[in-house]
Amino acid sequence: MSKYRLKYQKGEEARYISHLDFVRTIGRTFKRANLPLKYTQGFNPHIVMSVALPISVGVLSDSEYMDVELTESVSLSDLIKRINENIPMGLKILDAKKLNESDKSFNKIESAKYLVYVIGNGNIDLGRFLSLNEIIVEKKTKKGISDVDIKKDIKNIEYLGKENDFDVFVMHLSAGSSANLKPETVLNAFEKFMDYKTEFFKVKRTNMYFENDINVF
Repeated sequence: MSKYRLKYQKGEEARYISHLDFVRTIGRTFKRANLPLKYTQGFNPHIVMSVALPISVGVLSDSEYMDVELTESVSLSDLIKRINENIPMGLKILDAKKLNESDKSFNKIESAKYLVYVIGNGNIDLGRFLSLNEIIVEKKTKKGISDVDIKKDIKNIEYLGKENDFDVFVMHLSAGSSANLKPETVLNAFEKFMDYKTEFFKVKRTNMYFENDINVF
């Protein structure tokens, strides 16, 4: 058996595809590419694959990842070529590598970086915002809406300046099974603690990390 990690892009044409639709789409793509896929056992076998931190609908990304198992080895260049020849618009395999036992699984992911483009009004004082002892906002959890301190889940935020009509921020936030902070929640905190009101925003995920900011790929 051979296990591969694929890095892929989710562009404009695919930004509103749900996670479930993506899994179905990529499964059909693998079959059209005639890959030697490994399947689970049982009454309803499916392709052995996993996706790292499913992205929210509407979010773009240049750094999404999935693992897939094959029954025989395929060269990385051939694997990328065959998938990209069959994948729908808006999705593209950017890179691939063969995994070994030392490679970490996706459940070890701890954070992610985002480019956040915002049309907003107000004062941008990130120094004061990041120096707050606690940043309590309403956040949707499994138990409903509750007040949560998101301070510990903000690794860093930088303001890059204006791009056309957008204020551009880089947000490095907790992401994964133990903690997951979305950029829109941070924007809600901006309004509460920084007097900065968001009128419109768009998000692109740019990378994911294991502990100590080690790249997933």
